[in-house]
Amino acid sequence: MNVNKYFILSNLIIFGLISINHNSISQILPTYLSVHNKSDGIVQPNLILHLDASNSNSLNQNDLSNWNDLSSSSNDVSLVTGFTRNGYTLNSNPSFSSENGGSIIFNDDAAYRKSTFSNFSGNTFTVSMWIKTSQNAGRLFSVARSPSSYAKQMTMWLTSSKVGIYGASNSLSTVNDGTWRFVTVVRSSGTYKYFINQSLDVTRTGQDSKTFNANDLVIGWNYRDNGSGFEGSIGAIYFYNSDLTNDQVVNNYNVTKSRYGH
Repeated sequence: MNVNKYFILSNLIIFGLISINHNSISQILPTYLSVHNKSDGIVQPNLILHLDASNSNSLNQNDLSNWNDLSSSSNDVSLVTGFTRNGYTLNSNPSFSSENGGSIIFNDDAAYRKSTFSNFSGNTFTVSMWIKTSQNAGRLFSVARSPSSYAKQMTMWLTSSKVGIYGASNSLSTVNDGTWRFVTVVRSSGTYKYFINQSLDVTRTGQDSKTFNANDLVIGWNYRDNGSGFEGSIGAIYFYNSDLTNDQVVNNYNVTKSRYGH
């Protein structure tokens, strides 16, 4: 009887050691899938675009022609090249900076685009961006603003040194002081909440409460107007097909802020 007890006890100890060793190895050597979709603690439900210049699965710093989506929606974007408007040709020539883990430097002559923004329903959304700029006015992010159509568009821009949405005014605080800022807009119908870093800056009632079209995702430029491109750095972009709560916005700031010196 004692022999059986010792035998059982020995097996339990061996099984425990194997389990501990297996867990340790799995933490050290995660699967490819888990690396590719590494969340870094950001909110995951309804995330349909996740671009991160510090993640080699999202961006190859030696080849900036594509910026790959880390969400499950496959909203990879590509550089716009050879587009001419009013005698001006967009050359799309951004550069890469390794500071703060990695970012793309836009120079008023660069844009990324996906012709169809997958899984974007249009009415309710949240867009967050880590940006660093000294620019007063420029285009950050737009949906449904193609070369031939501007109907039902959503445009996020810098205006008067503040962040704003077309038809929904802009933030109270300026964001162009040359330091990293986490800018967020949460939209639910005609209500827009502007966040700067972890703080709610202002709530606006938008003039345009209609549902937006779901095509033509463009980053860093405006198809309609020359001289409207963004000048500055973008480190990461998060877009949700839902309106995040205040706590969720704060969470995404907190889990990414250390990279940007906050």
